[in-house]
This record gives sequence, C-alpha cells and structure tokens, in this order.
Amino acid sequence: MINANIDILIKKTGSLIESLDKHISGLANQPVSTVDWLTLVSAILAAIISGISIYMTFRSDKKNRESSERIAGQIQTAENKRAEAAIDANLTANARIEWIQNVRQATAELITACYKYIGAEPVERQEDWEAMQEKKALYVLYFGPDDDDSKETLANDLFDKKTNKGKNNKFVSFVNSLYSDLSTYHQNHSLLKNYEKDINKCNLCYSHNEENYEVQEVYKCQKDEYGTLFNEEDCTEYITRLKEHIKNHMEIERKILTNLQDLSEFMRMYGKIEWNRAKEGK
Repeated sequence: MINANIDILIKKTGSLIESLDKHISGLANQPVSTVDWLTLVSAILAAIISGISIYMTFRSDKKNRESSERIAGQIQTAENKRAEAAIDANLTANARIEWIQNVRQATAELITACYKYIGAEPVERQEDWEAMQEKKALYVLYFGPDDDDSKETLANDLFDKKTNKGKNNKFVSFVNSLYSDLSTYHQNHSLLKNYEKDINKCNLCYSHNEENYEVQEVYKCQKDEYGTLFNEEDCTEYITRLKEHIKNHMEIERKILTNLQDLSEFMRMYGKIEWNRAKEGK
C-alpha cells in the first residue's frame, strides 16, 4: 500500500512538473499576461495540494496499517495466552485425574492390607503387618501438608462434602490413629476371647447349679494366692467385671472396623470433589 502511494505521488509530481515545464517554455518567447501568470500559479498550487493530499493519505494509510498490525498482534497474543491456558488447564486436569485414580488404588490396597492383617494367623501376622506398613507409608505420601496460610474456607472434618481444603493433615492423622489401634488388635482380640471363655465358664457353672436346684459350684475358682475360693458374691462381681472387659474390647474392634469403612467413604467424597475440580480445570 505504501509503495503504491509513493508511485502515485511520483507520477503525479512528475506529470505536474512536465506540464509546468511545457507551460513555462511556451511563455518564454512571448509576452506574459496576467492570465498566464495566474494559470501558472494555479498549476503550482494544484501540484502542492496534490502532493500534500498524497502525503496525508500516505500518513493515514501508515497509521491505519500500524494500528491494524498492533490490534492483530494483541489479538494473536490473547489467542496465544488462551491457548496456553487451555493447554495448562488440560495438563492440570489430566494430572489430577491420574492422581485421583492412583489415590483410589492406594486406598483400596491399604484397606485390603488392613483386613488381611486382622484375619491373619499368628504365623502370618508379622509379614502382613510389614505389608500393611508399606501400604500405609505409600498412602500418606499422596497427602502433602496443608497450606496453613490459605485464606480459603477449610473443611470442618473428613466428612465435609464441599471442600477438600485442610483435609490432608486430617487424613494423615486419621490413618496414623487407625494404625495405632491396629498395632494392638490381635492382643486385644486375644484378651477378648479369653474373657468370653471365662464368662462362658461362669455361665455354665450357674446354669448347672440352677438345673440341679442346689447350691454348689461346678468349678472351684481360686481368688487369691492363699487358696481362698470364690463365693457366690465373688462370682457375681467377677462376671460383671468380665462383661465390662468384653464390652470395652468389642468397642475397640468395632472402632477399627468402623474406621476402615469410614476411610473408604472419606476417599469416595474426597475423590468426587477433586474430580469436579479437574473437570473445571482448577
């Protein structure tokens, strides 16, 4: 566009100069009248105006071109940024989805290892405990420390269905507490079975007495190192104590099993929230 305008300017200027040259040459050998001078001046002014017009057109075209190039550059920059943002969001979403799948797999393996340890025979317990420890260590690595400086609303607890903010530390604490309970599970279970065996023995003793309608003891229970035997009041007190022990130890086992179920539910809610964030590109 610029070269075309320059060519027009050169041609018009050349044409005007040629016309002026011929006109002046024609006046050289004859008297010059006022009309001739006016014609000459008009031609010169026309040449100047034409040159100015072409120059102004040139400047306007140049500004328009520069403006168009600047706008096109801004549009391209914005498009590039949008494209980069879309790529980054896609990469983030894919990475988060992969992370969610890995955590779900790790959760399933962890819970399976816990149940396997709970049901393990004595000869298998050490090996199953070590396998469970390995799953636990891997699981905890998925949950980095929470951002203490975050101004976002934090989750009230692991059951919070609205946000996962602040849950990482809670997950780690929950799993550590679960493993602390599991470390004494078999010892607790052994005591529970012994208490149940003792109370069954006592119940059998009382049942036998009641069936025979006579006050007698089927079992001779010694209550101290001096050989003193239990009387009926001692038996009643002992049975009450056994029932309390059984209740406490059963509660410990129920807590462990409930926590394993809760862990699965926590991860289900956690994964759903993260999945929605991944779809939104956050």
